[in-house]
Amino acid sequence: MGCAEPRAVEFEIAEELIRSMEPEVSTESVCGDAETIRIRLSAPGWKLSSLIFSRAALERLHADPNRRIKLEYLSRDIARAGRTRREYRYPRFLVPVY
Repeated sequence: MGCAEPRAVEFEIAEELIRSMEPEVSTESVCGDAETIRIRLSAPGWKLSSLIFSRAALERLHADPNRRIKLEYLSRDIARAGRTRREYRYPRFLVPVY
């Protein structure tokens, strides 16, 4: 996994999500591979230190006509998770209940 240099659509969406969070949230590093984008965060009072986005999911989100609404919801969900979870993945995978 190498650090991301090229500016693809997925990186633009990821950066847009980070900009919409609390002002004290800072990005330490952004790295990507063929399937994911990983963002290391730091913020006072936050437990959340890692965001992992699926590139395919971000591409679908970019093409969605309701993109603005979904991005707003996603940024609120990340902010909610910021105080309680160490890692946030998008999309979240559901665990089957047996």
